Amino acid sequence: AAAAARPPSEEAGVPNRLPWPEDGIVSADEATRKCNWLCSINDALFYSYMSRILDKGAYLHKERRRKRRQLNDTPSHEKEEMTVDDLYEAPRAMRASHLRDEFHRLRKEQREMVAAKEEDEATKKKDRGRSRAGRRHRHARSRSFSARRKRAKASRTAFMKVLWGLARPTYITAAVYQLIAVLSQCAIPILVRAVLIQIENNPGESFIREGMPYAIGLFVVAILEGVSMERQKYLAFQSGIVLRAAIVNAVYEHILRLTPRGRSGLANGEITNLVAIDSQKLFELTQEGHQVWSCPLAMIIVTVLLLLELGPTVLVGMGSMFLCLPIIQYVVQKMMHIRKKRIELTDRRIQATTAMLQGIKFTKLNHY
Repeated sequence: AAAAARPPSEEAGVPNRLPWPEDGIVSADEATRKCNWLCSINDALFYSYMSRILDKGAYLHKERRRKRRQLNDTPSHEKEEMTVDDLYEAPRAMRASHLRDEFHRLRKEQREMVAAKEEDEATKKKDRGRSRAGRRHRHARSRSFSARRKRAKASRTAFMKVLWGLARPTYITAAVYQLIAVLSQCAIPILVRAVLIQIENNPGESFIREGMPYAIGLFVVAILEGVSMERQKYLAFQSGIVLRAAIVNAVYEHILRLTPRGRSGLANGEITNLVAIDSQKLFELTQEGHQVWSCPLAMIIVTVLLLLELGPTVLVGMGSMFLCLPIIQYVVQKMMHIRKKRIELTDRRIQATTAMLQGIKFTKLNHY
């Protein structure tokens, strides 16, 4: 069955890999489609498709240990090892060709929207400025600077929308799983409280009859929390990979098409930072981005539960915690300021190192 599912190779030397299981298989048969739907849910929640690779790796490791104990090393051509064919193909949404086309499509849409908006604003200003010819000449320089700032801001906003368009399919799904994980975390103390109340109210009776539903609920909620949290991490990780790959691809493609005049003011350190550091920061941002809304939501839910259980005395502790927010904000701003300075110093260091290495190469090649 695995061999039959392999896609045919059109070129010689191209590895025949299995398709990515989460991409789905389209089938006209209703029973097969229902089975594929159930299998896709199982794969998405428990990653059962990795069992094939893990089982083969464990089997090979066991065989190596057995042969090492027997001191019987077989010839190299008879050894069975993991190959490229044992891996899966990259998901369709994470392939370089798909990301490149999607990035250019979204970028083109945003440019058209920005151009249409600027054209509308220019038409409105032209209609309003016919009776203000004298003042317009006097403040032309300030308006030109303001227009450049607006264009730069619109360009940054359009670029952020492009990145959001790339990460949206998986990042919104990750937000749903994060919400389920937060609600599950908040439901566990409620169920534990209900179990304790049942034990206190019925000390002489059996716990199985009254407390078994709560115990089953704890088990289900704990599994739901673990699965949701792992799924959220996986989808956020996938979103970060998509953003990083798209940015690196776009930067390299743009630099390769630049003319010598366009590369005149571009330092090597800036390019290296864009590819190595800035893209990595976006990748790290996707891992913790959902904490921006999930942490306040969890705090609000926990505060309400404690308020209902303990009364207004909880507000003292919560108030002191919220009073620490300005201090945390100040520390974060300082860290961001230091990070910006460090990036500038990193640009200079990379530029100096690159110039030094190029000088050494030029000296060696010319036998000076």
